[in-house]
Amino acid sequence: MREVFCSTGAYIGRANGYDPGLIPVYGRKISCDGFEFMVVSCWERKPSEIVRSLGDSGMVFRTLHSDKYIGQYLSEGRDDDAMELFDESLRAAVAAGAEKLVLHLWGGVVSDSCFS
Repeated sequence: MREVFCSTGAYIGRANGYDPGLIPVYGRKISCDGFEFMVVSCWERKPSEIVRSLGDSGMVFRTLHSDKYIGQYLSEGRDDDAMELFDESLRAAVAAGAEKLVLHLWGGVVSDSCFS
């Protein structure tokens, strides 16, 4: 069976201030089999807290897309910071009930120059 998922990053962005409160507002209007919860680095609250606050929204988060700064921090030698973000992404995935986590290792120019 093939399924279609929608990333919350497709409709939560710069134009609407990355407002996580809009995730269920727009999500209710989208017909899909489930959602990918996209972690946004500029949120003031932790992603796991945001996911828990969406618990009664009825949305099904099948995957979670980890913080995009993980790859950049690894490339900069900031392993502890990268692991802290990775751990928080894992906590958010568990809180969301996600079956999979997308580890985003690309972080722009810095990570492009330091693949190792």
